[in-house]
Amino acid sequence: MKEQSSMRSWSHKPSSQQKQSGAATAATTRRAKHWLGDVVADTQGEQAGKDQEAPRDSTQKAKYENLMEQVVSEENAQAAWLAVKRNGGAPGIDRMTTGQLRDHIDKHWETLRSKLLGGTYVPSPVKRVEIPKPNGGVRPLGIPTVRDRVVQTALRNVLEPIFERDFAEQSYGFRPKRGCKEALRRVDYLLKAGYTMVVDADLRRYFDTIPKDRLPVTLERLH
Repeated sequence: MKEQSSMRSWSHKPSSQQKQSGAATAATTRRAKHWLGDVVADTQGEQAGKDQEAPRDSTQKAKYENLMEQVVSEENAQAAWLAVKRNGGAPGIDRMTTGQLRDHIDKHWETLRSKLLGGTYVPSPVKRVEIPKPNGGVRPLGIPTVRDRVVQTALRNVLEPIFERDFAEQSYGFRPKRGCKEALRRVDYLLKAGYTMVVDADLRRYFDTIPKDRLPVTLERLH
């Protein structure tokens, strides 16, 4: 209870915050829409380097209008902070530990919140480490700072439910309440049902090769 009450100061809005200009809110909306596909990159190269906003009706626009406001809400910030603290993990490039996180967030929350609302927040570089693989070799791993992990968790809490409903029922990776054990139970069920073949495939460096410039266009089609 003591930890939960300490988060109340995070949502405090001084008079300067209440008088934020409409420009900050507009920037927030543009940034949220961009990552959700409302701003579609020109794929024909005719306007390289520029984004083009696809026309949407008022109902569609309203669907994501307050996303960033949800991200920085007291309840969501509280949940994100507690999740990062509970998960622990190594510090990032700034060497800040999860034990130091609460004091840092208490001190800098208003600045952090303003940057998120204004679309000016920039995450720190990740700390690159290599961990050994069971079958030899190493796997590169990026460790964000604990502050960035709070922001990532806050964003995921809001965005994940939006896209979760579109995932295939057969998908088990990186999904809430799903993982290797659930996938193995499904395989066991199918084997007992009479299926006799299992295909195990691993796409090498998949996340390093995703065409990120196409993601907004794909998301626009889905939503």
